Amino acid sequence: MAAILPFLVVELFHSWLYHVMGIALYLVFHNVAEFFSVMVSLSIFGVGWFTYNQSKGRHTLFLSAAFLEVGLIDFMHTLGFAGMPDFITRNSASEKQ
Repeated sequence: MAAILPFLVVELFHSWLYHVMGIALYLVFHNVAEFFSVMVSLSIFGVGWFTYNQSKGRHTLFLSAAFLEVGLIDFMHTLGFAGMPDFITRNSASEKQ
């Protein structure tokens, strides 16, 4: 029953929740969301890495290294988003080569 609650909220408040953002506002929203996900990934890596001495769990160490990789890839994606300053190459979402 509780699983259907979000669907009911979206259905009842559809006109209030639906909003098309402008490009400048979307860029800010996208960057905040991306940096939040990068910080979560790097935090999970930090917890797994620094608790290895206590837990000695190799699987946890592997997962934390995977989260480090995901966080770094997501960070590169954030810097490569159109509208961000050039990082390694020119940033364009629809660049044809």
